[in-house]
Amino acid sequence: MNASKGFFSSFSGQLGRCSVLISAPTNQVIWLLFRQLQTKSLQQLVKVYDGPNAQSRLLLTHSGRLSVSQSLRSTRNFLYVEYPSYSHPNSAFFAFYAAMDAAGDSRSPYIPGCGGYIVDSGMLIGDRRFVGDQCVWYIENRKKNHTILLSNNSPTLLADASYSIVVSDGWSADGAVINPVILSDTTPQLVKSIYSLSDKIRVHFKPDGNFQRLHSWTVSEIASGKCWSNLSEPTGTIKSPNYPSPYDDMSDCRWTIRVQPATMKIRLLLAAVQTEQDHDFIYVYNGASVDSPLLLQKSGQLTLPTVVVSSTNEMLVRFTSNSMTQLSGFLALYSSI
Repeated sequence: MNASKGFFSSFSGQLGRCSVLISAPTNQVIWLLFRQLQTKSLQQLVKVYDGPNAQSRLLLTHSGRLSVSQSLRSTRNFLYVEYPSYSHPNSAFFAFYAAMDAAGDSRSPYIPGCGGYIVDSGMLIGDRRFVGDQCVWYIENRKKNHTILLSNNSPTLLADASYSIVVSDGWSADGAVINPVILSDTTPQLVKSIYSLSDKIRVHFKPDGNFQRLHSWTVSEIASGKCWSNLSEPTGTIKSPNYPSPYDDMSDCRWTIRVQPATMKIRLLLAAVQTEQDHDFIYVYNGASVDSPLLLQKSGQLTLPTVVVSSTNEMLVRFTSNSMTQLSGFLALYSSI
């Protein structure tokens, strides 16, 4: 297998022993994620080698059932996997892999727990074993028009404890920062939900200080695209689904406004906002995509109407919500000027 990413399973329709060689360009390393990893007996082993064959360094040997998803990384541009094959899918494992550019200390042996690879859903955990280290998670969603949601499961910290987490769009260390978060006992306002801009995000986690317990973020997916609209009239109204009744949970709604002629600008009046603080957000972009400059990000309650003006004839309004509390949402009016 030499694609940049892919999938394989131990379900082959028959019993036997199989092997897979995953290769990538010389300047890349390979992440491998096992999901539903199990073998029928302790004598049937799954083995992963950090190289092109079974004489390479052994990264993993496993038999029986693995209760949680597990990821690991090569230090080279090869991974070799040996595994038993089965005739029934209930006895099989499923594995995802992805190749990416080698960066930083990715040529060093991977330490389980300090970073990882997550597809669609899972959990990333900050562990006190890695105080002073810089752990990086690579997360992707392989479904079309799906948004990645990171939810903070640790709303409080112990005294003198802190960590930083920087979420970037894409897998490059130079990707656009979505939401840098520095959490400590001196920052009581903790960001609790972070939404992706695309199908990939990079999460850089660094614990410091008196980090005495696990801190975790849940990775989930939102099927976006269901409430995307294009608006071209010179004036109009935008409101969250069901407004003024509670909006839907797990939403990523987008309204793209384009007015004519191209010399016009757009004036947006946020008349009312009531969302779950630090979880559900309204974003306004100075352009037609989430890659455009961000003009406004709002969560919670709006005490006074707010006006936002674009510099072009295009504007994107985005509304995101998680699975917890649903409130009335927002009401906005736009006009071309």
